[in-house]
Amino acid sequence: MAKVKGFFKKAYRLFKNNKKASYLSLLAIPLVLYFGVYLYSLTQNHTYKLSKEDMEEGASFDDFNLVVQDQKYNPKNGTYVIKVRADTDNDEKVVLDSNNLSVKAITNKDRKSYQPNVYHTLNDYFVVEIEDIPKDYGSLKLHFNYKDSKNGDDDSNRSGDLYVSAVGKNIDKNLTPQSKKTYYRDSYIYLKNRLEKEIEDKKRDIKYNKENIHSIKKENKKLDANDPILSKKEQRQTQSTIDDNNSSIESSKENISHDKKAIKEKQKNKENVEKVINDL
Repeated sequence: MAKVKGFFKKAYRLFKNNKKASYLSLLAIPLVLYFGVYLYSLTQNHTYKLSKEDMEEGASFDDFNLVVQDQKYNPKNGTYVIKVRADTDNDEKVVLDSNNLSVKAITNKDRKSYQPNVYHTLNDYFVVEIEDIPKDYGSLKLHFNYKDSKNGDDDSNRSGDLYVSAVGKNIDKNLTPQSKKTYYRDSYIYLKNRLEKEIEDKKRDIKYNKENIHSIKKENKKLDANDPILSKKEQRQTQSTIDDNNSSIESSKENISHDKKAIKEKQKNKENVEKVINDL
């Protein structure tokens, strides 16, 4: 062990006293750093990672928000496909088509504009297909112009921006531009899955309301507003609790009835969608 330590000390003194070696090592440091950065860049996707908040914010309009349902990018051929849906806070239907919505794509790095192919496959859902997007595009801004014609002939134009950046699972090196028929089929499959999820959500709501009714009835059996042990005030409070519970039971029954009707309607819609898919 002492011999090994002696060897390294001797080598260090030789290197320290050799000015040429020291000078060369100083020159090598920035080269090593540069080469390391270069190797790292080769292993990374060149897209600019937007924050989760930027991605979820979407393009906001008065009655709806446009949000990304799915996105895929192929850095090999520059194909970028973004599937966009319209979210609303109410039950009002949104109808978007080429007559009231226009789309333009802009890269954030070199500010280059692209006119995408837009396929309005559903009333509240459409596909944006862009070609020749370079690997170092940074991120894309989808700029929307929306013409709201609800007020008769008094059209009002509004605009909004949606930002996307494909990373990780959004990279698909087999992605190519598809036919209109293919996008329609994919959209109806998405609609079928959405209806199935909505049906399952309604079933869970029904289960919750049934459990709520059972729990409240169980509680009511323990309550007696005429119990002589209770004071007059306590009897009134008990009766008030029973009345509130009964009201909650009726509300849950109404919700169950409403959800059952909704399930039947959605099930019928799902069957119609499946027929469309089979015909495409």
